Amino acid sequence: MVFGSAYAFFRSAYPIKEGHLERHISRMKKTYKFRRDFLINCLKTTFSNKINILGDSTGLHLIVEFKEQHFSKELLEEIEQFGVKIHPVEDHVIEKGKYPNQIILGYGHLNNDEIEEGITRLFQAINKGNT
Repeated sequence: MVFGSAYAFFRSAYPIKEGHLERHISRMKKTYKFRRDFLINCLKTTFSNKINILGDSTGLHLIVEFKEQHFSKELLEEIEQFGVKIHPVEDHVIEKGKYPNQIILGYGHLNNDEIEEGITRLFQAINKGNT
């Protein structure tokens, strides 16, 4: 059997024992809550009553349901050309065809400026795709 060094074990155990891990987790929860709230605000400001936001209470992703928009292959390509990465819910379900108007947005790796720019680009791509 091969085990890691005792030094590595104690080095990783020390922050946990001293409460550093709990403080880090608490700090990250606050950071991601602010990002999530900022993303939701940007979505509501940009798309107003044309969307519903689902699964917004936890995690680093949320689902946006568009009331009058389906995400066709062509529209998804247009959005990608605008530099925005989204994930259609349809790509992650067994029963296809039930969620063509829902997308998954990740935000954990983005700062507020990147979130705002991404939502602006998403709006532009959708509007270009609808003309």
